[in-house]
Amino acid sequence: TLTVSYPSFSIVTTNPPLSLAAMKHDPERWSAWIANYVKAHPEAEVYEVFWALYKEIVRLGAEKLQPIFENSGYEYGYISAQVDPHHNFDEDIILEQALDLSKIAKNVMIKVPGSKEGVKVIKELTARGIPTNCTSAYVVPQFVAVAEAVLEGLDIARKNGVDLTYWRSVVTDMSVRWENSPAFDE
Repeated sequence: TLTVSYPSFSIVTTNPPLSLAAMKHDPERWSAWIANYVKAHPEAEVYEVFWALYKEIVRLGAEKLQPIFENSGYEYGYISAQVDPHHNFDEDIILEQALDLSKIAKNVMIKVPGSKEGVKVIKELTARGIPTNCTSAYVVPQFVAVAEAVLEGLDIARKNGVDLTYWRSVVTDMSVRWENSPAFDE
């Protein structure tokens, strides 16, 4: 019998600040990537270059985790990719970016804010069988709203015969961020 051991983690996360930190470890590589992208897309605005670069980092992470994802029966090996937090209250942009990120790989879990608009997007993504990770969630009413949205989305997905093989839902409790604030140092 073959015994396979999986890591003690089930999801790896990324966001623009974490991606920037990773880029600082190999600035030549990423400077070259940006130069090549701009050369291939001379009309690209700064934001488009940023978004393409972020998606490339997510793609590389998803690729690295793909063997774990497949060998664990899709239980482990997800990478959470965050929609741009500058748009946490714009439902249309959140959904557009979420769908864009979801095209990268089956093991990309979309980090969606716990805003009212984000919760609506979580319902829509769940209805499409796209894995989600609610972030920026701090209080019980947010967790309840996300759970209700997920249940509604699952109901829609099942009624429509959506494949839920790769679907998962996570809520990241961010309350520890409050505990790490200077106000709690006293």
